[in-house]
Order: sequence, then structure tokens, then C-alpha cells
Amino acid sequence: AAAAAAAADGAGGFATAPGVRAARYDGEGLLISADGGAVRLWSMERRRRICSLKSSQGREELHAGGVSSMDTSDAAVLTGGGDGNLRLFNLEDLSLRCSLRGHAAPISSCVLLGESHAASASTDGAVRLWDVDSEAGAAGGGGGTRADELLPPLPDQPPSPVLLQPLRSSALQRQLLCARAGRLLLLDIDSHAILSAVPPPAARSPIVAMAADDGRGFAASASLTAGQVHLWDLRLLPGPEAVGGSDLLRAGGGDLWMDLPPSARRALVGSVPLPVRGTTARQLHLDGSKLLVGIDGGVHCGTPFSCASQTVALYDMRALRGSSCSAPAARPLWEARVPGSATVLNCVGAPALGARRDPSTLVLGTCAGLVLVWNAAAAAGASVSAAGSPGAPREAGAEAAAVFGGPDSRRDRWRSAEKEAGLGGGPTDKKWRAKVRVRGRYPKTQGFSNVVARSR
Repeated sequence: AAAAAAAADGAGGFATAPGVRAARYDGEGLLISADGGAVRLWSMERRRRICSLKSSQGREELHAGGVSSMDTSDAAVLTGGGDGNLRLFNLEDLSLRCSLRGHAAPISSCVLLGESHAASASTDGAVRLWDVDSEAGAAGGGGGTRADELLPPLPDQPPSPVLLQPLRSSALQRQLLCARAGRLLLLDIDSHAILSAVPPPAARSPIVAMAADDGRGFAASASLTAGQVHLWDLRLLPGPEAVGGSDLLRAGGGDLWMDLPPSARRALVGSVPLPVRGTTARQLHLDGSKLLVGIDGGVHCGTPFSCASQTVALYDMRALRGSSCSAPAARPLWEARVPGSATVLNCVGAPALGARRDPSTLVLGTCAGLVLVWNAAAAAGASVSAAGSPGAPREAGAEAAAVFGGPDSRRDRWRSAEKEAGLGGGPTDKKWRAKVRVRGRYPKTQGFSNVVARSR
């Protein structure tokens, strides 16, 4: 909390607003952010808040311990909190579909698996699979407790992040990638079995960031203070017998990297060194030819549950052409500082807010309670120093395409926040008038998906 407050003061953001813990952008105008215990919907087109999701009691605070994880689909929002509970919302009418209870520790990751299933992981090592359809019958979203246990809790180990990543490629359907107890596990959703596992080269360090490229079957992981990002070919991951057996892996044990035979090490196809040794990659996004990394080089870079990244870097992954590549020449394209330190990093390959030079849009949640929206081409310019030559990364707030404030955003706060980000303004006194709606996909969200704002 002290680090978040200090970051907010240094960035000129809202010191009283909680940091953003999750953010999702659908590429079509809807931004969903979670700060504190609330989840808010924003219109990217009109740069204003649409509404907040509410519990069955009508409160904006969905989780007593704050929202710690969130996942979205076209028609649903799943949130997990520090109270160990999950809530599933219907995005079309903003209603609470069901509440899922069963974890004994805070939720560290939650994902949606199609329309009828969801998976969640808590800091005690437990991973559960939920049948959403069977839980949706609870009136008012109450009482859902049934779940299949994919992995049991680890009572003898200290709390650590447990990460989940669904795999949707044709070769890896119905499989779930999990980072737990310092190891990567590939889980089968149908049989609940551990298909494969591998420990990263960083001995006994928890994995704090993970991403997967579904189209090519590759994944990226980062261990605490490892100073590098490891790239894996998921098709070459060794079976559980090569790492000690399924029973030992479920209990949080298993062989270390140095104990693996050479045949089991083929899954590691490369490592990307970070600009500074001893730093930690807190956020990862792997998408075909690019790898986005949020880098934490501050005083808290050795803390497992810290999520603040002072800089964001983009690496070129086009050298990684196949599983036979042993050392891809990952080339950093640019590195930019984030005002207020980034806590969330998302990349959407759809143009937004006038971005024409690069179809990628970066969404960054910060410790200051702001959500920054960059276009990739403008953010790339932040890696060039004021003299025009490459050097230390400078503040990239001037390249932000939009800034979305915290829960107490008023007109003056909007202006000060966007002025700090270099946008030179905020909502004006002009009135807004919407065109006739073409479609009514979301009846209670003011038609954000098809409303074009214009001033009279």
C-alpha cells in the first residue's frame, strides 16, 4: 500500500484511488477495469464511465478483500477476490449470474473456459474447475460451492502466486497451463490429469508472470528476480514421470531443472534477457511476433505478490520460427517508462482512438488508479531520449491516447489526469448527442458499442 501511494504521488495521479488490479479491452469500445473491490465499465469512445457492476445487495464492492483477478468474454465477466470467492456476471444485462465459493485463500487467478466452465487458483496452491451452468440456478447468485479439484492446496508451503492460462489452439484444446510451486504444469480439463510439467532454470523461485501464444503453441514465463523471460514450446514439455511423477507434482514437489535429462530440456527454446540483471518481469503478453514485458526494477522486485512495473519493453520474436530454434535472437524494439508504475498490461490488435500507424493498442493499469491507453506506434517513440538518440527510457505519458480515472473522477480530476499524461484536456462543457442505435447488444450500457458521440 505504501508503494502504491508513493507511486501515485510521484505520478501526479489520484493518491486516494486504489491501484488497478485488472483491466480488459475488447477492441470495440468497451474497457473493463477493477480497482479496489469494484469493477467498472468505460466507454472508450466517449471517455467516460458507463456503470459499475453490483452485487446481489446492490453494492459496488464485489469482494471484501478487493478484486485480485478478472477474466472476460463476449458475454460474461468473472472476478476473483481476496475473500476467496468468485462472481460471474452477465455482460448483456449486467446481472449477477452466480457466486462461487470454495477456496480457503485469496484468488490469484481465474479464467473462463467457454460458456459453461471456469477455473480458479488461490494462493495456497489449490486449483478448481467450476461447472457454471450447475451453479447458475442459485437465486441471486448465492451459494455455489461445487467444484472439481484439479490440484490440492499446499499447506506446508508459504503463499505464492498460482497462475492460469487457457489454451485454445486446435492442438492444445481442453488444456490449461498452470504455474504453481515454481513449475509449469499442463492440465487436462476433462480427465483432471497432469499431462506434462517442467521446472524453469531459476531454481526454487516462484513464477510470477506467464503468457501463451495459442496460435503457435509457445508460452513465456518469468521467475522472481530471474532477470530474464523463458520461452517454451508446449508441444515438447516432458511428461510428469520425467519430473518426479504426478503425485509428487500435486504435492508441490518434483525434480529441479539441473536434474532433468537433456531430452526433457528441449521444451526450453530460448531466454530473453531483461535490460537489467536481477529484475523481475511482472506482466507478459506473447502474440506471434512480439513479446511485451512489464519490468520491475524497484525495491520490491523480490516480493512475490508485488505487481508494479516501472517500464514496459517490446521484444521482436520473429526469429522464433519453430521448435528447433535453440536460442532466438530476441531483439528489444523499445522500452518506455510508465507514469505511476504499471500493474496490468494488455495488448489488443485492433485500432482505437485514432491509432493508424500500428494496429496494436496497449492498455496499462497503474498503481495510481489510472488506466492508460497507448497506441503501439506512439509508445515506441518513448524509447528515444530527448536528444533524439536511443537512451534511457523516458516517461511515455505524452504518447497516451486516453486516460481513465479512478472511482472518484470528477471534471477537474479528469483534466488534471489527462494534462499529466500530456493530452491537454478532458471532458469539455459541450453536450453529447448520440446517433440512432444500429444494434442493441447491451441494453443497459447506453449503447457504447454503436454510439458515435458528436457535439452540437
